[in-house]
Amino acid sequence: MNLSWSADSTILAGAGATGNVLFAFTVDKVLTWENWEINLTTDNKIKVDDLINELNEELDFKDRVISMSMAYGHLVVTTLSHCYIYSTAV
Repeated sequence: MNLSWSADSTILAGAGATGNVLFAFTVDKVLTWENWEINLTTDNKIKVDDLINELNEELDFKDRVISMSMAYGHLVVTTLSHCYIYSTAV
């Protein structure tokens, strides 16, 4: 039996003695900042909720989300090939 993380720490791969192979992705990661809640729902989709104004939006990405951070009014999302920066200011 063997387990190994990908270089970006978003995928776990495993192999068993019987030949079974396992792949697991990081999902259901939740960030909160002030009145915002950000949820990684699948490996390439983020749901953004404004809890005070009851607004929500889904962000779809072509590639797998590697990292996301929310602070100082900005959501920063990195994928395998891009870095996206969103502002909470209207």
